[in-house]
Amino acid sequence: MGVRHFYKFLSDAGFLDRKIIELMYKRGWRIEDEKKIEESLRKHGVYLTNLVKCSQPHPLPPSKKAIQEQLPLLKREIQAVSPRHIVTFGKIPFETLTGQKILLRDYLKKVRNNTYKPHKSIDILGKQYDVLPSFFPLGHGNTPKAIEILKYIKKHYR
Repeated sequence: MGVRHFYKFLSDAGFLDRKIIELMYKRGWRIEDEKKIEESLRKHGVYLTNLVKCSQPHPLPPSKKAIQEQLPLLKREIQAVSPRHIVTFGKIPFETLTGQKILLRDYLKKVRNNTYKPHKSIDILGKQYDVLPSFFPLGHGNTPKAIEILKYIKKHYR
């Protein structure tokens, strides 16, 4: 799907300035867009990262081995950023960071019933963080449901 679609998703959820994305879709990507997107994400208090830091030659989920190899780096990154909340897209990052199994549809119900709450992370270098699960927004994920959850998170967890 590409980064452009992920940025549009963040814009639709209210975490990235819409004007930047509209212009990018109208005229195409330009190198200066990167700086504008970075500034907008900072303004909205968003830091993006991946569970696995290296790209794979296929669209399959990362292997358990790849996750375990990369987890120490992710933990150091989380410690350095020290976020108030961690939003996970899809079950794999949520389950990795909390040690808990979930059904994402249950969390959409909690959003709609106003009972959605964060979970505590596993120990991350001596600290626990609030983790908020969301649907994966692209590809085989569910963009509308992920947007609904992110809008709730923005309203209640800023």
